[in-house]
Amino acid sequence: KLHCVPVGMNPDEFPVCTTPIPSPLDTSGLKFLYLGSLKAVRGVRLLLKAFARCVDRLPNSQLTLLARGASIEKIADFGRQYPALVKTGQIRFVGDWLSREAVYQHLLACDVVALPFLLVPSDVPIAMLEAMHAGKPVIVTDLDGLTEHVYQRGVVIKPALHTLENALLEFSRRRDCLSEYSSAGTRYMKSYPH
Repeated sequence: KLHCVPVGMNPDEFPVCTTPIPSPLDTSGLKFLYLGSLKAVRGVRLLLKAFARCVDRLPNSQLTLLARGASIEKIADFGRQYPALVKTGQIRFVGDWLSREAVYQHLLACDVVALPFLLVPSDVPIAMLEAMHAGKPVIVTDLDGLTEHVYQRGVVIKPALHTLENALLEFSRRRDCLSEYSSAGTRYMKSYPH
């Protein structure tokens, strides 16, 4: 007997959850989410810098970083670089390890998932699959086959500050594309990995 073990996540094992994490900010702004470790190869510093540079043009926006496995000290180190945005809640860090249900609640609460990899740490990043399974558009870099997964389900960029900044702003200008990308991502995950 032959069994298919897909790379990444098994959508059948993902929790069914319909309650998003409440946002402490005005809900009119876009909510961006990053999920993964704070390792340099994942592009976290690039994302923080891009968000900080365009936050004035993204009214009431928020960037939440689910910093899987990050210590309080590591989070504090990242937060010290953007004290004003951390103080206002526009940049939020959630450390430690979260349950699948908690991750999914954060996914439901966001508008866009940003994963600006500088080097792809696995065959297929689970965070990208989780985002599309939850119906969230993704921003990824054009590395190691990510383009094929995200095609018409999000935005693929070069791993550079100005391209990431432009992608964040583009979602603010074209909110209509959120539902298009969301539907396309959900359809893709229903047939994943076939």
